[in-house]
Amino acid sequence: MARTSDLPEPNKAVSILVNHQLRCENRALHDKQVDIEDANKKLAEEMQVLREGVEETLPARLQQLEGGVKAVDERCTAKIQTLGDEVKTTQHTHTQAVARVLKESDEKRGVEIQLLRDQVNTTQQTHAEELTRILKEADKKRGGQNQLLRDGMEAVRMRYDELLERVKALEARLETQPGVATNRPRKKQRTAKPTSQKPTHSTANEAKPATKTPLPIAQADQGTPKSNRVPQTAASAPPVPDMDSTVTIIASTPIIPVPDPNICRFDNGHIHQGGLGLQEYVAACSQHVASIRATDQNVDEPGKAEKDAMVKFVFGMRENRERKRLAEDMEKAGWAVIDRGGEGAGVKFLCGWAVMEEVLRGWEKGKTGDAGGRSK
Repeated sequence: MARTSDLPEPNKAVSILVNHQLRCENRALHDKQVDIEDANKKLAEEMQVLREGVEETLPARLQQLEGGVKAVDERCTAKIQTLGDEVKTTQHTHTQAVARVLKESDEKRGVEIQLLRDQVNTTQQTHAEELTRILKEADKKRGGQNQLLRDGMEAVRMRYDELLERVKALEARLETQPGVATNRPRKKQRTAKPTSQKPTHSTANEAKPATKTPLPIAQADQGTPKSNRVPQTAASAPPVPDMDSTVTIIASTPIIPVPDPNICRFDNGHIHQGGLGLQEYVAACSQHVASIRATDQNVDEPGKAEKDAMVKFVFGMRENRERKRLAEDMEKAGWAVIDRGGEGAGVKFLCGWAVMEEVLRGWEKGKTGDAGGRSK
């Protein structure tokens, strides 16, 4: 701090001016203070009046509010009780209705089940009676057939005995005739063989049906027929025609066709430019998209199939530079989004085929304009 002796002497004129200014400010502040004190007194009186009024009216107001709350509580309690009674009544009524419906359904279902049981029993009884009748008729028919077979075999046996007697008589006549060699072997033993074999064949044939086709006579001298060597399963199956094993192997071997890159294809979801020019490729794809729209029945807005065809159209272009240029032009115009992230690039179109076709037509117009400028 500077010493007092170092300070300059006070200026009397400046001191008088400062003191006068401070006195004026003090007088103004004093007046404001008086006004504030008066206002404070008035506010204190008003607050006292309000406090007294609140103390007087608060109990009555609280009592009034308490009465209103009690009334609201009673009304809410009554409404809740009424709603509870209505819910119980409705639930009871619904339970009775459901029980009645279930009972009626059970009765109806029971009647239907009983009817089905009666129908099944009637059908089974009818079927059993029909089977019994058919079996009886079959037994009668088979009995008649067996009787016919027995009568036929008896007639054959009688005919055979008659023929045997005639053969014996003829042999006796031949023996009695003069000039016949006596060293000729007798046929009596040979003819006796069929006598012992014939009943055996007749008894075996009784068990066979009457409609069986007899074997040819030529097979009797050949012993066991060759047809008996064929298995029974082959006899019941139809004859299988001869097959060429080479053709079968070729037909069963799948042949995967290798697509020709020079052929334009619009089949099985494949779209490829092949040997077509760009405008021819665009025209072919326009027809393809028109068929897709006709199939989808959506002419106004491009569908998913149309956008998929557009993507396949871009990837099916022969020239890589044209493919890249088309995708970039569509992206610059805001009609496509190219995904350059990840391992492979992809493109998503935000428009239909008509916009892409216009862009490609613009290429052709640009080429025509350039050619005209060069000719000039």
